[in-house]
Amino acid sequence: MSIEQESVGSAIAPALSSLEMGAVLGTYEKALKTPQIQEARNHLVGNEQIGRFDRMIELFAMAGGHGMLSLKASYLIDRATVDFPESSVGENSIVLYLLMLGAVSRKSADALTNIKTSYIEQMRNLGESLGKTPNKLQLPDLGEAIINNSFNPEPFEIGDDSFTGNTFIVPITNWNTVLPQMIEKAESGDRIIVQTDAMKELGEIALARMRPGENISFIVEE
Repeated sequence: MSIEQESVGSAIAPALSSLEMGAVLGTYEKALKTPQIQEARNHLVGNEQIGRFDRMIELFAMAGGHGMLSLKASYLIDRATVDFPESSVGENSIVLYLLMLGAVSRKSADALTNIKTSYIEQMRNLGESLGKTPNKLQLPDLGEAIINNSFNPEPFEIGDDSFTGNTFIVPITNWNTVLPQMIEKAESGDRIIVQTDAMKELGEIALARMRPGENISFIVEE
């Protein structure tokens, strides 16, 4: 890795760390406006790097529409760790989870699984290219890879782009408390991804009681 590449990764890392901590501490919206974001952008050179950075931040902003970010920090961390274990992505679990929420927000129902699979594979390839085992990958590695186009946070061909609503994801932990919150937050045309057929059935019953006639769909995550 060149000195220039190292400096790019080092410049992006504080912005990623700020967004990660914002999600954990419940100050995510404020984190999107922190000086670290603009400082990282100012460090970049050329329209391509700046464009990829702006798209990355746009995905983070889109992730803010997910109810998962309104849950307690322990739920967010647990879910991120399950989807992106440290053994596969190093210290990048929460950042990747936030990017996934943003990337899946306007994709089809199967996008969640496909994006998750793509991320894990890309991280494996990134580790190999850097001569690191996946568990040694750090935030600067991911930031540099995104800016230099060796990690795609929004993979192509991951579902039908015709969906224009919001996607909410209900975790398996404490789902019976979270599900009604998602139903209240969702708008007509949105969808709620659940973990089991039983959760889907109960969600549809709750929707009929709480918001009869609303066009909100429930999808079981594969």
